[in-house]
Amino acid sequence: MGEEVLLTEEIKNMVGQQLGQTLVRQVQQDDIRRFTDAVGDANPLWQDEKSAEKGPYGRIVAPPLFVFTFRPPGAQDAINRIGEPRLKTGILLGNAHEYFGAISPGDTITAKCRLVEAREQETKRGKVLLLVNEKTYTNQRGEVVARERTTVRRY
Repeated sequence: MGEEVLLTEEIKNMVGQQLGQTLVRQVQQDDIRRFTDAVGDANPLWQDEKSAEKGPYGRIVAPPLFVFTFRPPGAQDAINRIGEPRLKTGILLGNAHEYFGAISPGDTITAKCRLVEAREQETKRGKVLLLVNEKTYTNQRGEVVARERTTVRRY
């Protein structure tokens, strides 16, 4: 009997491919307000125009984590289906966030997700599949404002 292979050619061919759909959404001041209210962040740079004008950006900006409310539709479902029907369980191992620019009301954010790595790993309980996806967030000028890398273990 041959050794079990989790990293199939089909999965290898998915590396570099987009997962789910592209999301394009314009940021509204009310979106920022709802987010800051929900997380309890009363920083005046997010809400008060006069305070924000004196701040480092000279305008109202969104808190850095706000960008991660922009989830590309279908991306998570696509990740959860990799390796099915054999691999039925997924565990989030971690996220890494990078921020490159501020987001303000009126900006249009485009969010895309792609699979950037897939590899097998041997554990005490047998083989697992490690998947890394990357979500990239760009503004209307084509500038990357944030990037998120997520690692998932499927078994």
